[in-house]
Amino acid sequence: MQDRDIWLVRRQSGGGTVYHDRGNSLYTVFMPRKDFTRRASAALVTRSLHMLDIPASVNERNDIVIGSCKISGSAYKIIGKNAYHHGTMLISSNLNELADCLRSPRTNIESKGVDSVRSPVTKLVDYSLTVDHDAFCTAVTDEFYRTYNPEAEQRRPIVIDATTALANRHIVEYRDKLKSWEWIFGQTPEFTNTVRCEQPWLKASLVIRVRHGLVQTAHWNIEVGTEVLQAVLRRVADALVGARHEPSDLSEIVSRTLLEQQTPSLTSASPQTTDLLKLITEQL
Repeated sequence: MQDRDIWLVRRQSGGGTVYHDRGNSLYTVFMPRKDFTRRASAALVTRSLHMLDIPASVNERNDIVIGSCKISGSAYKIIGKNAYHHGTMLISSNLNELADCLRSPRTNIESKGVDSVRSPVTKLVDYSLTVDHDAFCTAVTDEFYRTYNPEAEQRRPIVIDATTALANRHIVEYRDKLKSWEWIFGQTPEFTNTVRCEQPWLKASLVIRVRHGLVQTAHWNIEVGTEVLQAVLRRVADALVGARHEPSDLSEIVSRTLLEQQTPSLTSASPQTTDLLKLITEQL
């Protein structure tokens, strides 16, 4: 994602990861808690798609689908007497990039978080030649009025663009919070990252336990390795405790600790040091 200049944002309502690009529209439905149900909100959006001649439906998990393929990811939150349902709508998104971003190559991380339910996806432009962001927004707005206040005169939408948003102190403060490391990573569910090193001169695994984005414990399970090497590795593990679980931060700590703990057989120029640094940092 970083290589593609794709930002990571964590939302208030939690739930699984979704992918956003300019072909993916976002919507939110606010309502009193007493009137809120997950299915009702999804059904409202589905009816709006019917107005665009798109054969959408709501499945047993309250996902909006076309056939067996998902077109909308949803999340919900209840706060006091109010509730909201927000979601995405895949109108013309790049589904190949979506798959690449959501498919993690990491097999060495074990999380205590709840796994997302993976589903095949499709997009609206495959079912309509005229659908776009504006048409979707108009359809949802019209259906909202028909459902909740059919006698009322529709109000003109309030458009919030970059200029009006940056002029609002509350929006700016909230944006800054959402961009902070403490918000994005600082409440991450506990997980374990296991770094495996297998060489003729070393067979070991470094087990790193992380909570709220910070390394809580780190220890080595060593099967093959000299006593000197084992002592160096233990110092590396000790140095990681308390650090942010950021690859760049951890790599810098590992590199610095290895260079500080040089021995006659493990110097900064030795192949073992280079190989060990690469083995560890590539898995962080």
